[in-house]
Amino acid sequence: MGYSLSDNMQAVIDKMKDCNFLPDEEGRKLIVKLAEKFSFDLGQRWLWDSTRQSETYDYNNNPGQWETIFRELLSRFADQIFLVVSDDEFYPWKVLQCKKDECVNLLNELPYFELFIFDDFMKTVVFDTHHNCLIVSEGSAF
Repeated sequence: MGYSLSDNMQAVIDKMKDCNFLPDEEGRKLIVKLAEKFSFDLGQRWLWDSTRQSETYDYNNNPGQWETIFRELLSRFADQIFLVVSDDEFYPWKVLQCKKDECVNLLNELPYFELFIFDDFMKTVVFDTHHNCLIVSEGSAF
C-alpha cells in the first residue's frame, strides 16, 4: 500500500522544528482572507490561473534552477510563511506554517505537488504550478 502526499509530508514535517499543519478551520480562514484580498475565485482549481500583476519564472523541470528562483522569491516574505498544499485539487486545502528557511528543505524531500505560499502581510503570493513555473502575484495596497 502506497503512502499519500499527506503521509509523506507528515513524516518530513515530524523531523523539522518549525513546520506544522494549521488546524483546518484556521487554514481555511487564512485562505479566504487571501482570496478576498487578491480577488481569487476559490471555486477554481488553480488560483494562479486568474492572478493579476503576475511575474512568471520558468524552471523547465530543473530542480537546481527551481531552487535558485524559489529561494530568491522567498526573500520577499517575512520569516514565517504559509505553504498551501493545493496539489491540483479544489479548495479547501491543507496549510502549513513554517520558517521560510525550512521551506526549501521540506520541498526538496517531497515529490512534486502544486502549492502556493504567502505570509501574514498578504502582499505577495508565489504559486508553483504543474507547468514547471513559478508565478508571483502582488496584491494591491489596501
